[in-house]
This record gives sequence, C-alpha cells and structure tokens, in this order.
Amino acid sequence: MCGIAGAISYHVGSPGTGVLDAMTDILAHRGPDGRGVHVEEVRDAGIHIGLGHRRLAVIDLTSRGAQPMRSGCEPAGAAGAWIVCNGEIYNYVELREELETLVADGGLLLQILEQVGFQVWFRYQKYREEFALATVTLAVDETPVGTFVEIEGDEGGIAAAAVALGRRPEEYLRDSYRALFVRACEVRGVPATDMLFETE
Repeated sequence: MCGIAGAISYHVGSPGTGVLDAMTDILAHRGPDGRGVHVEEVRDAGIHIGLGHRRLAVIDLTSRGAQPMRSGCEPAGAAGAWIVCNGEIYNYVELREELETLVADGGLLLQILEQVGFQVWFRYQKYREEFALATVTLAVDETPVGTFVEIEGDEGGIAAAAVALGRRPEEYLRDSYRALFVRACEVRGVPATDMLFETE
C-alpha cells in the first residue's frame, strides 16, 4: 500500500514542501519506491493546498506512475487537477478507454505532440476491418505478428460475441499489440523495434 498525505495552509504565502516532506518521511515504510510532493495556490483565495505521496510500485514500475499526478486533460496554461491515490487498480485493462479523435492534418498533429514533449517510442501498423453484431463491434486486425479479433462493447455483449465465435474467457488475450510483438520478437531472437509490415 502506498502512503498519502495532505496539508492546507490559510496563511499568506506558500508553506513550501517542508511539512509534506516530513509527513511523507513518516510514511516511508508504506512506499519505498518513490516520493513526491506538490503545493499549489487556490487562486484568489489565499489558500495553499499540498499533496504528498510515498510510492509502492506494483504494476507500473516506470516513472509514469509517480505521484502527485496532474491531469493531462486541461489546455496548456490551465491549472489542472492533481491527485494522489493509495492502491492499484488491478482491473485497469478492462477499464482502459482509448481516447480517439479524427485528425484532418497529421503533420500538424505531429508538430503539436512534439511541442508538448511527446516522443515516438513505438510505431505499429495494422489493417482493420470492423463488423457490427448487436451491441458490439468486432474488429479483425491483421498485424505483422498475426491476425486478431478485438471485441468492443459492453461486458454482456462481449461475452455473447465471444461465445458466438466459439471462444472461452481463458482464451482471451488481454495484452497490448506492443506486448504481443515483444514476445514474438523474443521467440524469433530479433530486437523489438517497431511493429511494421515487411516491405518487398
């Protein structure tokens, strides 16, 4: 279990991070894998709110799981929302939602992503055909490491579609295409770079 702490100051001026550092030091036994603090002023109220976190890394061992964590949904320059939380979300694969949008100008999108600090770390190609069945969408994805059927929809619809296809829950693949690709490369003894179709 991670350790979390919080402090509110009604005094003029920021209290700094000293109090939160002391609070998170006391919680060190709950989170030996990292520590973070954040103090922010509530605009026009003269109040400062601080959050502290001691991290016990369980699922995501990378720095992406460091807290306090800022929401990435606000436009540039906005204050944003901050969070600290205690514990892991173990069914995150089932809860994960892909945020998709249409892009009319791919070159411009690439420039925007680079300007805000994103870097390309993995590229992959797939050919997709989609089919509708009741409340679900069946997507047939042809990738460089195999052809897969992805079922999207509500839980009951997914289960019914899987049964119609003759599949049982223990046969489901819950890995990302990246994980499948890395595993395939390990079997073949080749480096896992980008998952691209071989060109003639």
